[in-house]
Amino acid sequence: MKLEITGKIVFLITESDWGGAQRFLIEFLPRFVKSYPEIEIVVAAGGKGYIMGELQKNGIRFVNIPNLTSSHFSPLKDIGAFLKIIKLLKSECPDIFFLLSTKAGFYGSLASIIHKIIGGKKLKVFYRIGGFAFTEDLSRLRKLVYLWIEKSTSWLKDIIIVNSQNNFDLAIDKKITNPDKLRLVRNGIDLKTFQKILYERDEARNKLGLKTKGKTVIGTIANFYRNKGLDNLVNSAFYLLERNPALRENLLFVIIGDGPEKKLIEGKINVRDLNNLFELKGAIPNAASYLKAFDVFVLPSLKEGSPWTIIEAMAAKLPIIATAVGGIPEIIEDKKNGLLIEPADNEALEQAMLSLLSDKNYRQVLAQEAYNKTSQFSIELMVQQFSELIIEALE
Repeated sequence: MKLEITGKIVFLITESDWGGAQRFLIEFLPRFVKSYPEIEIVVAAGGKGYIMGELQKNGIRFVNIPNLTSSHFSPLKDIGAFLKIIKLLKSECPDIFFLLSTKAGFYGSLASIIHKIIGGKKLKVFYRIGGFAFTEDLSRLRKLVYLWIEKSTSWLKDIIIVNSQNNFDLAIDKKITNPDKLRLVRNGIDLKTFQKILYERDEARNKLGLKTKGKTVIGTIANFYRNKGLDNLVNSAFYLLERNPALRENLLFVIIGDGPEKKLIEGKINVRDLNNLFELKGAIPNAASYLKAFDVFVLPSLKEGSPWTIIEAMAAKLPIIATAVGGIPEIIEDKKNGLLIEPADNEALEQAMLSLLSDKNYRQVLAQEAYNKTSQFSIELMVQQFSELIIEALE
């Protein structure tokens, strides 16, 4: 007989708009509350974005923390958000405080110790990090600050959860924490459901409004942030077409996503005279449903953890070009189930695209091998592993 486990968990995340950490909550929490309805769940985040509605549909309470954002540290706004987090802990008195992302991890850890000092209920602190901020393309000083943030608050966290072996090893190499605090839980998707929501090639292209008759489509799903390396995609496309002008007649690049650097990328596309060859479709709900509109999937990121979109592209049976950053080499094996290139290497990306454009059979082989590996990234395993960590802490 299953023992009844009770308790309360408060999840803290910087923003309620879409991203990797938000995706984790959407995938994990509805399944967890279905298995453990007696455990109370609260999600606190900055703003009232997309995930608020999705969580509330599943009966999960949402609390807005004004001024809590994933943007870089802003003293006045951050102090206000920090005080709200302390107040949140006092009012909710959780058994587990589950932190997601660098800033939530920092302020949440500090708030937890203050909560304990002022006589609050003893709680356990979980920290899930998709990718360490100090690995981003930043100045040396800012990288050192982000590394210090991780090191200085690690003693306040009971468990640190990463989604790639790369991040696990990095945490040890950088002496962020002891190995006994670290757990590795890989991202996973619901493969059966995903296959049901995938549009077939022609339908996906029609719904996206793509004029693709006789054209090969190279596409990506990525928000317009510097770390996504979309400027490198534009540069590589320019060099590819400059050296192979015949491709202009039968090639189209598509980007699904939005973000603060969209205007910058649009400007680069215009300067490179690529307006007729790039289509920026903006943010689209359930964007992965349209993956089959692409003939080749590209992820030119400068920094990643273990991206969901790579797993989805594999499940859509697409040939993949990706940068060898973060946990991507644990998912994509170069020249076996995709092509890996170094980040910000425009020539390597150009050559990788050319090799796939030149050989349809090679594209099919890589796509099939990628698809064959998707069973290693199941939602069932991810939910099971996180659930076991939580239940163990509550018992």
